[in-house]
Amino acid sequence: MINDPFGPQDATRAPRLRVLWNNKAIPGVVSLSVTTNNYYQCDTFNLSVAASAGDPGWWDINPPMILDIQIGIDGGAWQSLLIGEVDHQQFHIQTGLLELSGRDLSARFIEAKTQEAFVNQTASQVAVTLAARHGLASSVTATNTLIGRYYEQDHSHLTMGQFSRTTTEWDLLTTLARFEGFDVFMLGTVLHFQAPPLETAEPYVLNYTPPGPVQRLNGTSLNLERSLTLAKDVQVDVRSWSSRQGRAFTKTARAIGGKAAAASGGSSGKPTTTQKYVFVRPNLNEDQAQKLANQMARDITLHERVVAAEMPGELTLTPRNMVKLQGTGTSFDQTYFIASITRSLSFSEGFRQSMRLKNSSPRTQTQV
Repeated sequence: MINDPFGPQDATRAPRLRVLWNNKAIPGVVSLSVTTNNYYQCDTFNLSVAASAGDPGWWDINPPMILDIQIGIDGGAWQSLLIGEVDHQQFHIQTGLLELSGRDLSARFIEAKTQEAFVNQTASQVAVTLAARHGLASSVTATNTLIGRYYEQDHSHLTMGQFSRTTTEWDLLTTLARFEGFDVFMLGTVLHFQAPPLETAEPYVLNYTPPGPVQRLNGTSLNLERSLTLAKDVQVDVRSWSSRQGRAFTKTARAIGGKAAAASGGSSGKPTTTQKYVFVRPNLNEDQAQKLANQMARDITLHERVVAAEMPGELTLTPRNMVKLQGTGTSFDQTYFIASITRSLSFSEGFRQSMRLKNSSPRTQTQV
């Protein structure tokens, strides 16, 4: 009922929290915050525990410390929000309060440096190989292109270049995902390497009724932001050169703004300024450079409109869902991508969540 945008706003629930370590619940958990992210970022958590509730020294161990953070609602089954490893401990010894923070298991890839080229493997085979290397399962959509084909004869520049010491397995996975147009993320102990969900999928609805006889929002707060700089035309140039062909070139993508950019000028009659961005990437062919320019133009303009919403906590939304805002009577009424969801649970504030959404105004994208 909480997720029904037209439903009653006075529904009550009984959320429960438990944190498992070595399949046993940690006693004395006081509060929790879990942030699930999109766009190749790991999920994070922060946990406060009354360490004196059990053995006062239970937490004083050598890593790794793997936690399974779970929430149940109204006597329903426990649902895991995140399985992750503790990165940092802070113990307030006088009060007995222990604070734990960490990341999901993508941290294993982030911390693993690599110089491997994986010459004769596909992107999906690399994902399976790296997941197994860290004792993780994988859900991978098969791909057909050998990695060497991405770079022609320069395929190994990613992991064998001058700065290879700073290349991580997560860098490799996200780069391969971008080449394939894929998403890559962790759910529990499973690495997902797959196509992103269709933007036409049924969205979650945020419904706002303006002030009047009834003012309603199926949430607790709503804030709308817009970058008027990014609302202008955006041009992305990708400059590259082919060692094999011995020449340099530039490929361009333009994201033409909506109503503001379509006009000959603003109220001053002056032409709309184009925001220009230049990216330099070595050893791309022209097709790859154009694809990168198109993607970067899209990624940049997605930051034009940002919606921040707070609401009662729930367990259905993920960063792979879309959210539709309606009822504001403004140009913000459209569909958005979820950048992040932060869920928190505490005795003082209950179970709540905040979402950060983003998207561009409707645009026309061209390439040169």
